[in-house]
Amino acid sequence: ILSHGMESANLSRLNDCAPLLYNHDTDRMIGVVERDWIDGDKKGCYAKVRFSRNKFAQEVLQDVRD
Repeated sequence: ILSHGMESANLSRLNDCAPLLYNHDTDRMIGVVERDWIDGDKKGCYAKVRFSRNKFAQEVLQDVRD
C-alpha cells in the first residue's frame, strides 16, 4: 500500500518544470509539468501540465481531449 501523505514523496523535481514525455521517451518531449501535488484526502497525486505547441504535441493533446 502506497502512502499519499505529503511527506511520502519529493515532488521538487516535478515542480521545477519537469518535461512531459510521450511514452517515457526523452526524445519526445510534448510539454512541461507546471505543478504537481498530492491530495491526501483523495489519496492521489495530480499534475497540471502544459502541452507544447509543436504539431505532434498538439495531436497528443487532441487525443487526450477526445
